[in-house]
Amino acid sequence: MASSYGTSIRRCLPRWSYSLSERGRTLMPVLQALCTWGTEHIDD
Repeated sequence: MASSYGTSIRRCLPRWSYSLSERGRTLMPVLQALCTWGTEHIDD
């Protein structure tokens, strides 16, 4: 199973729009914890 998927949006140049799948969204608490940790330790 994939954690994300893309959709082509036709314009002048090809563009891709990405979003997390339901399974990928289960990683959000982990990613938020890493972001918080990084913010708290940015000056270390």
